[in-house]
Amino acid sequence: MGSPISSSARALGAAEFIATGETLTFEVVKSMLNPYTLRIYMEGPLDGADRSTTLVRFAYKLRADGHTPEMAYAILRSADARWGKFWARDDGQEHLTKIISDVYGD
Repeated sequence: MGSPISSSARALGAAEFIATGETLTFEVVKSMLNPYTLRIYMEGPLDGADRSTTLVRFAYKLRADGHTPEMAYAILRSADARWGKFWARDDGQEHLTKIISDVYGD
């Protein structure tokens, strides 16, 4: 995962934060999620569910919870770092960007 980031990271413009390539820390993510989305973040895909589908469903939940596309991307990137779907792939950021674009309609 990326280097530790203080809770003041929320004060940064989301686009500026994402451009650094950092990953949100658990404490920052925890402060941004409601109990249901935090549980998804913590537990990852359920047995029998794949990581890709869970990332997409998680992104829809972030949208429903009112997160901006930029912040949803940062949270999704952090979840992916925990779950290991696209994290180590050269095209991982492109996959996450596509998920956010599809969910937010960009």
